[in-house]
Amino acid sequence: MTEFIIMPAIGAVIGAVTNELAIKMLFRPYKPIYVFGIRVPMTPGVIPSQRTVIAANIAETFEKHLLSGKEIHDMLTSQDMHDQLEKEILKGLEQELPNILNNPDLLDQTSFMIHSALVKTAKDKFVEVSANKAPELAEKMIDRAIDSLGSMVAMVASPFKGKICEKVLEGIEALSHETLASFSTDETRLLIKDKISQETDRIDYSKIAQSIAPKMTSLIIDGLSVAIEEALSSGHLDIRQKIESRINELEIKQLEEIILGFSREQFRYITAFGALLGALIGLVQAFTFGMLN
Repeated sequence: MTEFIIMPAIGAVIGAVTNELAIKMLFRPYKPIYVFGIRVPMTPGVIPSQRTVIAANIAETFEKHLLSGKEIHDMLTSQDMHDQLEKEILKGLEQELPNILNNPDLLDQTSFMIHSALVKTAKDKFVEVSANKAPELAEKMIDRAIDSLGSMVAMVASPFKGKICEKVLEGIEALSHETLASFSTDETRLLIKDKISQETDRIDYSKIAQSIAPKMTSLIIDGLSVAIEEALSSGHLDIRQKIESRINELEIKQLEEIILGFSREQFRYITAFGALLGALIGLVQAFTFGMLN
């Protein structure tokens, strides 16, 4: 009766050890072993000896059935991505626009820009008015003033009308230059800045955000699309090549740890199944041995 204990036990040990050894031989030895210059068969292990082929097959399978560079492009530039991004941009703008528009640096730059534009526009308009409209306007004003004084005064003043007009124009020009000079000061710019700051309280930030968000989203998606297409054409987004290269760069020990890390439990089942199968074979042998005796 001892054979019904010993033979299944021996079979279980042999089955477990054999399967465990087979699992180890998938990776080990890491390098070929030579004896008298002759490489020992089955060295290195299966995975080290076939790593380049395995890496190529894994990379091809991953790209073909899981994820490729084109699928990344389509995913990141899809309408769903566009809608979600626009939604997030809109939310962010509504939250941040008050802080952005009330930023002291931005207010300084905005007031400087508006002040410079206004001063330049005022100077251009002054030159235009002085050259084209001021003489005619001054002459009409002087004519009305002289006429209102009566015919006798008009007769006396008429010869001096040119001189009077010239003096009026000089006064207008001096007043205009003085006004422009005061308008060009930093004090005026600061006044503009204060007015802008006061007006920001009346801004409908939600409306501004709604007008900006679609354009920002389109710019981002279009830029992303172009960048991905360039990466695909240059090979920087070649998923297959990246995976294959990465696997080939790994040390065999690292590769072993990665594979065993997510399949260690399954390998234990294989070892246990080998022990069970060995025990069953040992049990059959025990029965056969008993029948023969």
